[in-house]
Amino acid sequence: MNVALIYGGRSAEHEVSINSARTIERILKRNHHTLYPIAIDRNGCWFLQTRVQNTIDEEIPLWIVPGSGIYAESGMLPIDVGFPTTHGRGGEDGNL
Repeated sequence: MNVALIYGGRSAEHEVSINSARTIERILKRNHHTLYPIAIDRNGCWFLQTRVQNTIDEEIPLWIVPGSGIYAESGMLPIDVGFPTTHGRGGEDGNL
């Protein structure tokens, strides 16, 4: 299954979200899922990552098209399911 692991965000719990995502990343990889780690920076911008990490690589920005999908410059990501690990405001309140 292709899983978008979404972490980070604008809240004060940004680092907690990264730690949660690391744990989930290990479990999903162990179960042979294909991961698309997506980091949300403190400004609310989304970026595709090669792995979950503290420092956000801003090389591959993403765009969300409601009702369609998540896109990089190369096209739509083949995501089957999203797994949000964002914490605090903007994550746990349903605004993601």
